[in-house]
Amino acid sequence: EKVVSILIHNGSIEETKQLIGSSEDRIIIQIHADELLDNNRGSLFVRTKLVESIGAIDLFGMHSPITSDKYFFGRSELVQSLVNRSTVNRENSGLFGLRKTGKTSVLRAIQRRLDSRTILTEYIECSNPGIHSARWWQVLENIAERCVATLQRDFKKLARIRGGYSKANAGTRFSSDMQEIIQIGSLDQIIIMLDEVEFITHGLSGALGEHWDNDFVPFWQSIRSTHQETMGQLIFIVAGVNPTCVEVSHFNGIQNPIFQLTSPHYLLPFTSSQIREMVRTIGRYTGIKFDEDVYQY
Repeated sequence: EKVVSILIHNGSIEETKQLIGSSEDRIIIQIHADELLDNNRGSLFVRTKLVESIGAIDLFGMHSPITSDKYFFGRSELVQSLVNRSTVNRENSGLFGLRKTGKTSVLRAIQRRLDSRTILTEYIECSNPGIHSARWWQVLENIAERCVATLQRDFKKLARIRGGYSKANAGTRFSSDMQEIIQIGSLDQIIIMLDEVEFITHGLSGALGEHWDNDFVPFWQSIRSTHQETMGQLIFIVAGVNPTCVEVSHFNGIQNPIFQLTSPHYLLPFTSSQIREMVRTIGRYTGIKFDEDVYQY
């Protein structure tokens, strides 16, 4: 059962409540051993315990990206395909679709699939003004700094980057720093995920990011070169609404560095059967049964 667990214990009820409250992956129902030994507990005791915990939660009330497998439905095959493409084929990918269709949730699911492996994944939200307002060499340095921090936090390894990126040296320093992080961390790969990529895309970045009309090409030339120099140990996945960054061959007469280097995937709406699985599964926890004609809506 991937959502609900029952914990039977003989410890402090309050301390256990605090402990299980920190779990993001499961709804944990705590039952103290003394309660089970009470002959007056009644025949609906376990059901009542479930209702006390689950009945206080709107299981359908998801407004943010899914960050655990608890409510992740309908995209498992796509996630596995992107994982295999990155780790087995060592190829880059793009993920595109309408807003609120689950792109960020898919990226987070990829991270979870790779948690137990010697692969460093770094998620970057390009709509952050600190990213799309910065120049291309500053963003590369920021990516390198983030990877160093993640290496220390998740792999307990300390790497040092040269820093001091500039327009003249950013490409070579980024490549050197990525290779240093891979070597120090004994990593198989670094996978960089750039979400809302249109914020740093030529012609799409808006008033705060007009410089990306010029910065797009050198930024991606640097990442492409590092991808090739590391023989696929540096991989990137871009995600967004608009696939221009991987579908247009030239910008201002200059070849797009990631045209035909990235395989785009398009996130389609759930099918009726996927909707049915999700709604029935979530509804079952609260004892709700749905008529078959509900799912088409």
